[in-house]
Amino acid sequence: MTRLQQGLLAAVGVVLLIVVSLHYVIVRVEERGPDGTSIWIPVPIELAQAALWFVPDIDQRVDVDVSEIGQFSAVVEALLKELEDVEEAELVHVEDGDETVLIHKKGDYFEVAVTTPREKVQVRLAMRTLQGVLASFDEGRFDIAAALGAFKHSSGPMVHVDEPGTEVTLAIW
Repeated sequence: MTRLQQGLLAAVGVVLLIVVSLHYVIVRVEERGPDGTSIWIPVPIELAQAALWFVPDIDQRVDVDVSEIGQFSAVVEALLKELEDVEEAELVHVEDGDETVLIHKKGDYFEVAVTTPREKVQVRLAMRTLQGVLASFDEGRFDIAAALGAFKHSSGPMVHVDEPGTEVTLAIW
């Protein structure tokens, strides 16, 4: 093998290692029916964070009405800290007519399930993701790059919505 071939092989190997090591947000939308559309979009989180380098600083931090978040952030942080040692627990169970809302802590993840006769919504986030997103709120501002970075702590399906005619999944890999 020549030095040129070795160099090209090494370059391809480095690119493949970089691609494999990235964290991806994968969006999948399936429209049911004979004319249904199927969309699959993988977006590397690191690419989205890198794109923020080209956004003016003023636009990287979004003004958000965080009065309630700021008011309860210490309580939420303490709650998340206390729940770290809990392996599994049902935190909320609400049944209102034909609608059910369940919030569970399972291992390192929080799971929320909302079920109605017409739709089913499931959300699954790692505790470290929730802690990171909460930490991205600072003095009435929301730091987009910090929040994106927090999603690297979750893996697998994050949001799944199943309703008549459409199924949407958002996953982290």
